[in-house]
Amino acid sequence: MNIMERMKRYQLAEKCAAYTPEVIEFWASVLRNRKLPHALRMQAADRLMDRGFGRPPVAVEVDQTRREEVVKRIEYLVHWLPKAPDVHSRVIEPEPD
Repeated sequence: MNIMERMKRYQLAEKCAAYTPEVIEFWASVLRNRKLPHALRMQAADRLMDRGFGRPPVAVEVDQTRREEVVKRIEYLVHWLPKAPDVHSRVIEPEPD
């Protein structure tokens, strides 16, 4: 990432951060609104807690004794179309199957 891309990302982050109080108040209003579905209110509560205290840690188990290689398979699908009568290219036509 070059310096210009980093600067643009930083500027975007600054613009977004300016809305932080408004966004927090929106989530708080969703949480307080008893007319909204319970699941939506819980989601707002989770977002507020995640932003306030960070997300809870997640245990990740890594097996360093095995090494798996990923093989990437690329397939190309080619369709041969009949030559248009007005095309005068020097492309060699494929043989019929």
